[in-house]
Amino acid sequence: MNTVMNLELVKLSHFNWITKIESFVEGQKIPKNEVAISHLDSELGKWYYAVEQNKYKHLKEVQFLELKYKKLHTIAQYIWESKMAGDFELVKIYYADFLEVTKRIIKYFEIVEEIIFEKTARMRVVNF
Repeated sequence: MNTVMNLELVKLSHFNWITKIESFVEGQKIPKNEVAISHLDSELGKWYYAVEQNKYKHLKEVQFLELKYKKLHTIAQYIWESKMAGDFELVKIYYADFLEVTKRIIKYFEIVEEIIFEKTARMRVVNF
């Protein structure tokens, strides 16, 4: 499977996780291992740290994406802890942060996809 297709699957998985967080905040019971997961265990983390992706880690856009998704997973952990402690005001605050970081991640997903697509297309032309 090529890198661009992998990133599409990663993005889909990430959106599914965001939906779980939203459902959890709205009161649905979601297991902790589906909400407060490590950034290393997410599909984005697996994609980012895969050997195949070493060729893109030097790009500032990819580095920014990593920083933001680490932050997002930290916020998800805080949401889980706050909700379990019954501090729903804090859940609202963290959830607002979660949504803001999510917007930035989506923007950088698109930028990174475009960069990878362009690099992949150029490699195909050179190898043709």
